[in-house]
Amino acid sequence: MPSKSASKIYNIGEYFAPAAMLRAIKDLDQEGVTSETVLRVASARVVYANCALLQHDFPQLQDQVLELEFPRLKPLKGKAKQLAICQKIEEWMLRNTAFVSQSQAKQSVVNTPIALGEERVKAYRPPGYGRALVFSIEDNNQGLLLGGNRDTPAFENRLIDVKGIGVGPNVIPVNGSHSNGVYQLGYAFVELVVQELLQRIFKHSKTHFQTLPSYGIIDLGFDEINDFGVHYPAGLLVRRAHQRPRDSGGLYPYGSAGQQVQLEIEQLLRKYGITSANSITTLRILKEDGQLQIHYGDQHVDFFNQEQKAEIERVCHYQYGMGALVFEGINIQQTRAISLEPSQATLLDFQTYTVKEKFDHPLLSLVSDKLLRWGGTIWPDYDEFVCPDPGLKIPHHLVNAPGNIWGYNMGEGSKKINSLCFGLAADFRANQISREMLLETLQLYLDALTAHWSD
Repeated sequence: MPSKSASKIYNIGEYFAPAAMLRAIKDLDQEGVTSETVLRVASARVVYANCALLQHDFPQLQDQVLELEFPRLKPLKGKAKQLAICQKIEEWMLRNTAFVSQSQAKQSVVNTPIALGEERVKAYRPPGYGRALVFSIEDNNQGLLLGGNRDTPAFENRLIDVKGIGVGPNVIPVNGSHSNGVYQLGYAFVELVVQELLQRIFKHSKTHFQTLPSYGIIDLGFDEINDFGVHYPAGLLVRRAHQRPRDSGGLYPYGSAGQQVQLEIEQLLRKYGITSANSITTLRILKEDGQLQIHYGDQHVDFFNQEQKAEIERVCHYQYGMGALVFEGINIQQTRAISLEPSQATLLDFQTYTVKEKFDHPLLSLVSDKLLRWGGTIWPDYDEFVCPDPGLKIPHHLVNAPGNIWGYNMGEGSKKINSLCFGLAADFRANQISREMLLETLQLYLDALTAHWSD
């Protein structure tokens, strides 16, 4: 493991961009948002809190306000005061976000039994949010009976987005991709690492792209149980509330600014050896017995008519006898605000990004209004096809290569980033490492991934 002196860029969460804060549920600007009552998780504890970001986004957490609420903070000085204030901020985050949906709490098939407290609050579930919910601090203040004059809140309302709350009302959680309602604590660490890594890339490249910052990570104290009976600690990822794109799946029409910006982001990341393309957005096209076969990820797509298949064969330049063509579809997820001149976007959902040593297959731009989502390709022999820059690329052997990393190994074929993050989650849950040790390890890991960059 690198020594502490290796840290040279910035601490986790230190660099974040200001943004317009959502102050009411209507600011989500989405139709079909529903409300539900969620239940306190009594066993929850904070693993990571970005106190500077929370203070920036929530005025009631600033030093002078906390000093009025808790007079014992005022005479403290230096690091002692900093730690005491951050503790109050963490308590506030835990109080406002450590909940689980009622449907999730009713069963113990996909997770171990959940220890519940007495408190109940209202939360909001926009369409397509799955296991995530949005909280209104004003609603929480009323529901949690915190005292004071609840009819005249001291500060303007703010929203918080929380991933891992559980499935919605009248939904039964089942094991499967994004269907059990649980968010593994290890994946929360993976998302934090990748989000911070991309933020470093955007800062290093002096672009206007940003990542959606995380307020914190919470260990919920219960486990996910997969189909094989394996247990993984469950957690929450607490994020800045944001507006989602209007287009289904976050795709944009052909030729739009959205399509151009997504391509620009992908091309930038590929200089650093990173791609958003993954198995779900990988397209395979081949012919078997003279018939065109189309596979998106592991799904065989067979609803096209002969005219549509002829068009697909034309745009992908398929020729008889060439075998299977593989196209890597861009999978950039971002908030709604996106623009050109200068190119700007805020990325979110970082679990699927991959580090590669090289890129071999054509890059496919996906759009919302074309057959097969086909927005055009860049082939490996094109000048526009970006390969990793040796001076910039993230070390593949530390991220997506299998094997042991700093004493952690999840087994054959497991990526090192997953082995590290899931190993840390298991050790933290077992009280074998402190949160300080865990965060220091993630900090050193990030520094190791970018140590070769020139200033």
